[in-house]
Amino acid sequence: MIRNLKWVWRGEPTVAAAMVTTGEADIAWDVGVDNIKALPKDMIKSGGSAEIFMLHLNTLWHPELKKKQVRQAMVHAINCQEIVDSLYGGLPPRRGNTIWPGVTGATARNTAPYEYNPDLTR
Repeated sequence: MIRNLKWVWRGEPTVAAAMVTTGEADIAWDVGVDNIKALPKDMIKSGGSAEIFMLHLNTLWHPELKKKQVRQAMVHAINCQEIVDSLYGGLPPRRGNTIWPGVTGATARNTAPYEYNPDLTR
């Protein structure tokens, strides 16, 4: 049970991360990807809300993108884990769908990330 709570707003993510690192704060909200390495891995939580970063292909007008095999080839051609690792320090976990585990209808099967496989792309 939490008996007392003091919420202190800090607009600068680096300051918030430093407060956690020094023990001045127990938790910081949205410290940003630039501060991932400033905090221990066990102090980082990602994916606790519904923000989604995705590549959305408009398949309505382009004749090639209307083809299911072309879209599947594109999915297997993009190394999403490498993108997540280089841009977000390995956080958050990749998803194969825009729905999040815990959302009604989300299953391990329909949220599993697509496999990076250049051979399937060919």
